[in-house]
Amino acid sequence: MDRFDQYIELFKWFISSVAIVVVTLIIDTGFRERETGINEMKLYSDYVDVILKANNIEERYKLADYFATVTPTDRLRVRWIEYRNTIVESYMEFQTLKIKEAQLLASNKDVSKELIEIQNKMKKHEGGLVGSHNIELATEWEANGFDFLIKKDVVSAIDAFKKSEESFHGFHSVHEIYLYLSRNKLVLNNQDSKGWKKVYREILKRYSWKMPEEQKSILNRLAYGE
Repeated sequence: MDRFDQYIELFKWFISSVAIVVVTLIIDTGFRERETGINEMKLYSDYVDVILKANNIEERYKLADYFATVTPTDRLRVRWIEYRNTIVESYMEFQTLKIKEAQLLASNKDVSKELIEIQNKMKKHEGGLVGSHNIELATEWEANGFDFLIKKDVVSAIDAFKKSEESFHGFHSVHEIYLYLSRNKLVLNNQDSKGWKKVYREILKRYSWKMPEEQKSILNRLAYGE
C-alpha cells in the first residue's frame, strides 16, 4: 500500500470516527433535552398546584414573581413572566385597597360603611376566600360575644370572640378579649363567681377600644353596680 492509499484510509477512519462522535452527541443531546422537557413538565405541574392553592392575588403575584426569577429553564420562566404580567394590574389595585383599608382602620372615626365597600372590592381579588376580611361577620360575632359575656356564659363568649377575630384579623379588641377570657376561664366557672365584676372592669379598662356603646353601658353597670 503506497502513501496515497494510507492517506485515504486515514481520512476514512477520521471521517467515520468524527461521524460516530457527532451522532453520539446528537443522540445524547436529544435524550437530555427529552429528559429536561419531562422534568420541566413535572415542575410545571407542581407549580400550578402551588398557584391554585394561593388564597389571593397578592400570594399568586409573589409566587409568579419568584418563579419568574428562579426557574432554571427559559421556556418555563417565560411562561411565569407572562402569567405575572397578566395579574400585575389586579395586584396593584389590591395593594391600593390594602393601604386604604389600613388608613381607615387606624382612624378613630366610624368608617364601617367605607370599610365594607373597600373590602367588597378586595374580595374580587381573593378568589372567594375572604375569611380574614369579613367585617360584617366580625361585627356580628363581636356582638354575640358581648351578649354571652353579659349573660355570664364564658365558654360561648370565648368562642364568639375567637370567631370574630377569625372573620377579620385585628378587628377592634376581640382578640385581646378572647385571650383574656381564656386565661380567666376557670375563675368564671359559674355565673355566681365573684370574678365576674373584676373581669368586666378589666375589659372596660384595657379592652374597650371601639366597643359598642350599648354593651359598654351594660358592662359598666355590671362592673360597678351593686
